[in-house]
Amino acid sequence: MENEGVNVAERLAEWKRKFDARLGPGITQYGSIVAEGCFLACDTLPSAESEPNPYPSPLEAVVSITQIGPRPRSRPPTARPAEYAAYIFKQTIANESDVVREYLEALLGPGTALTPWEVSQRLRRRHKEAKEIAQRVSAAFVQQLTIEQLKEEYRDACSLLEREKDSLLPGMKQQIVWSMSARMVLFPLIKAGKLNHFNPLVSVMGARRAGKYTFGGSNFSVSGMTVSFDLNKGLNEPYAWAKILSLPVWYPPWVGEIPLEIRLSGPLLRESLDLGRQQTKKSTPHPKASKPRGRNRSRGKQ
Repeated sequence: MENEGVNVAERLAEWKRKFDARLGPGITQYGSIVAEGCFLACDTLPSAESEPNPYPSPLEAVVSITQIGPRPRSRPPTARPAEYAAYIFKQTIANESDVVREYLEALLGPGTALTPWEVSQRLRRRHKEAKEIAQRVSAAFVQQLTIEQLKEEYRDACSLLEREKDSLLPGMKQQIVWSMSARMVLFPLIKAGKLNHFNPLVSVMGARRAGKYTFGGSNFSVSGMTVSFDLNKGLNEPYAWAKILSLPVWYPPWVGEIPLEIRLSGPLLRESLDLGRQQTKKSTPHPKASKPRGRNRSRGKQ
């Protein structure tokens, strides 16, 4: 597949042959698919079978998305898509630093030679950008919601589950329960910025006429919270467009894609409950403040 004037499969051919035996053909093929998606997400195409669309992901989460229109006269740089591909691929193969270095060198083009420090600096740059974008998503959610609105949504969801218990599909019921339970726990933490230090969930997604598919993503296991989801590694067909996303760690359980697993004795849950109570008190007027002053003065005269 050729994007930005770059034939990604051709650039990775020698790298793939070298590491097929060590990593397995499935992993190296996955690396090729991730790279193709990242280059496509940073490319400009004259037309596409379907219009590039950031949804259903939050608009603020989009790092880059395929543009439709006339190609720019100057050739776009290849560093950004190559670095994001290496950043995403590194999450799959963990500590295989030499594999990631040669993968990035191949994507940057013939004659590229990087030291481990240079690779680290390039990936750190993408990590910083992705983290800022994920925090932008958190900030947008905090501005749009209040704890009272979430409580109302929770009550509405409970009513819906009771009212439609016989008609809702099991998967839909599960998603509603996962989502609303997670939101009540997560929102106080998001609002207080207590989750900002977690790594972002960076992925590249592609779309074709049949729909959307994940090219690559992340697995995270952190103290008090576990987030994990499957990676789709078997996509070989060309795609109409792609997008690179950076989402905060709380987003998958927020939308009900996965359950939020927090130990009942964990510090995150206790802190969430404390913050939730504090935020509710701040937003709820004190009963005494609602009493008219004039009535108190009239009673005093009597």
